[in-house]
Amino acid sequence: MNVIAITNMKGGVTKTTTATSLAKGLVDKGYKVLIVDADPQANCTDIVAKIGNELNEKFLKEFDDECIKNEQDFLVKLNDSLYKGYDIETNLRDVFKYPKEIKKFIKKSDVENLDYIPSALSLAETKIKVMLKLDEDNKHILNEAFSYIQDDYDYVIVDNAPDDSIILTNVINVSDLIIVPIKADKGSLKGFIVTMNKIMKLQQDALRMNASVDFDMKILMTMVNNNKNDNTVFEIFKKYFGNNVLNTKIRYRAKPANESSMNNNYLIDSKLNLGYELKKLVDEVEEYFK
Repeated sequence: MNVIAITNMKGGVTKTTTATSLAKGLVDKGYKVLIVDADPQANCTDIVAKIGNELNEKFLKEFDDECIKNEQDFLVKLNDSLYKGYDIETNLRDVFKYPKEIKKFIKKSDVENLDYIPSALSLAETKIKVMLKLDEDNKHILNEAFSYIQDDYDYVIVDNAPDDSIILTNVINVSDLIIVPIKADKGSLKGFIVTMNKIMKLQQDALRMNASVDFDMKILMTMVNNNKNDNTVFEIFKKYFGNNVLNTKIRYRAKPANESSMNNNYLIDSKLNLGYELKKLVDEVEEYFK
């Protein structure tokens, strides 16, 4: 079982798009895949579990003056409309509480051979509660949990929140490959620095404890514009990180990305060049594990 973590300490760099596209692309190639949502915002869960209504004409017609009199009415209506039928009662939080029972918290998606462990806002409480158990080894809870599904999946893809936490530490410690999506802007590159510091610290901690360091790291350029600035950033990273930079570049296309997010679709299924590039990413990741 190959575990891939998608992380960057900066939001808005297509972590969820990368995670869900990799998962769907690997399933399309015949692999059995588990996608784990480790972000309390649960955007990955929305896509894989098909939670909420699509942003279509029927959805928009539900907003009218008869039922909405003020801002509070609007917020209540928006929540009820988006999450009508929401029935997920367990999430990754429960895996941290009961790692031996991980199989109870795995759900099946509507895509054959694609299962998922959902997230929810309550997951944010987990990092606090786990950190309070200072007398326990709480950095390897997912290692224990994943040992019980080792033979059930070919790949596990983990979508992470853009922050440092004990949850991310667990994810990195159980990963074989960490993919860091970056784009050519200041915020993303600052997030990359923080992410790299986190990875190197965990490597140093493992070495001090004479433990094995098994994970590798790859950089993925995303939201790329075909201009001199973005191309130069890519070449600089290739120069200094070499083979740790994936050859695939994911271009910037706002409209299909927004439509995919709002309508809970997999962007890799797009008929545009963006979908083709994401399929190339899947090919490159598959080749890495051969």
